[in-house]
Amino acid sequence: MLNGLILFFEYAAVLFYPLGQLGRISFSTQQINLYPYEIMLFFSLLFLFLKYRFSVLKKLHKNYLFLSIFVFLISLFIAYIIAYPLFNLWANMVGGLYLLRITVYLLYFVYFYFHYLVNRDLKKHIRYQTFFIIGTIICSSIFQYIFYPNLRNLLYQGWDPHLYRVFSFFFEPYLAGAAITLSLYFFYFHFFLGNNKKFLKYTILAVLFILLMLTFSRTVYIAALITISLFFLKKRNISHIFFLLVFFVLLVIVIPKPVGVGVQLYRTFSIDTRINNMVEGIQLWAKAPIFGIGYDRIRYRKAQLKLSDTVSLSHAAAGYHSSFITILVSGGIVGLICFVFLLFQLARISSISSFYILFLSILSVGDNALLHPFILFLLWKLLVFEVTRLWSK
Repeated sequence: MLNGLILFFEYAAVLFYPLGQLGRISFSTQQINLYPYEIMLFFSLLFLFLKYRFSVLKKLHKNYLFLSIFVFLISLFIAYIIAYPLFNLWANMVGGLYLLRITVYLLYFVYFYFHYLVNRDLKKHIRYQTFFIIGTIICSSIFQYIFYPNLRNLLYQGWDPHLYRVFSFFFEPYLAGAAITLSLYFFYFHFFLGNNKKFLKYTILAVLFILLMLTFSRTVYIAALITISLFFLKKRNISHIFFLLVFFVLLVIVIPKPVGVGVQLYRTFSIDTRINNMVEGIQLWAKAPIFGIGYDRIRYRKAQLKLSDTVSLSHAAAGYHSSFITILVSGGIVGLICFVFLLFQLARISSISSFYILFLSILSVGDNALLHPFILFLLWKLLVFEVTRLWSK
C-alpha cells in the first residue's frame, strides 16, 4: 500500500515538474512561492517517513553523507533560532517556511536514497523518472527558443527581460543552462560512450551543446568548460581539451545573436552587478559572522539596514547571486563549512556525481543554482540514478 502511494507521488512530482515557473503559486507579493511538484514531493516524503520512520537514522547513522545533511540542517536551525529576536513575526514566519522547504528537500533525498537502496527491484522507476525529466528539459528548451523567445512581457512579475536566449520552463538562462549541462553529462557518461547508434548519440549530444550555448550564460559556459576539461585531463586526453575549446569558440562565433544585450558575451553590467552583490553579501555576513541571520531572511535584513528600500518583487531579492554567499550570510561561517562538507560527501557517491557537484559548485559561485528547488530536484534524481547504477557493477 505505502509503496504504491510513494510511487504514485514520485511520478506525480515528475509529471508536474515541467510546469516550472508556469505552475508557481505565490502569496503576499511573491514573498512566499510554491510549485505543484513540491506538494507531490512533500506527500512522497510523508509516505516514505510513514514506511521507514526513524529506521533510516539507525541504518545510516555511520554514513558520512547523511551525517553531513543532518549537521547542515542543524546549523541552519541554530542560526534561525539565534537570529529570531532580530526580526518581526512576519519575517520569521517567511524565513521559517523556506527553512522548512530546504529541510523537506534534504530529508526527501535521505529517504528517497534509502528507499531505492532497500528496494532494488524498483530500479527501473528511477530510470523512467530521470529519462522523462531530461526529455522534457530538452524538448521545452527547443520549443521555448523557437516559439517563445521573449520574456519581456513578464517584466512586471519580477522576471528579467531575457530575449533570444534559452530559458526553458525555468525562466532563467543560468538555470536552464545548469539543467541542460547536467543532462549533457548524464547522457555522455551513461549512453554516449558506446559503439551502437553513433549517429543518434552524436545528434543528441550536439543538440544539448547547442542549447547550452543558446543560454548565453557565461557562468554556465565557464563551469561547463572547466568541468569537461578536468574530465579529459583526468583521462589524459589533452587533445580533446584543445578540440573542445576550438569547437566552443567556433560556436560562439556562429551562434545566432539576433538582438538584445543579453546575447552579447562581452556585456559588463552583469559582471559589475555580481561583484557588487558579493561585496554587499560579505559586508552583511560580517555583522553576524558565526551563525548568520537565519535561512531566507536576507531580503528583510537588507530592508532593516537600508540596503533596499522595500521588500522587492525581484526574484533575486531573497538571496545573493552566489549560493555560497547566500549560505554564508544565512548560516555564517559554521553553515558554510557544513554546506561545503555536504557537497564533498555528495561528490563522493561516484566519479560521475563528482562532476555534477563540481559543475554546480563552480556555477554557484556566480549564480545561485545549488539552492534552487528546480536544480535540487533534478540533482537528487541524478544522484539516486548513480546509486542504482553502481549495484550492477
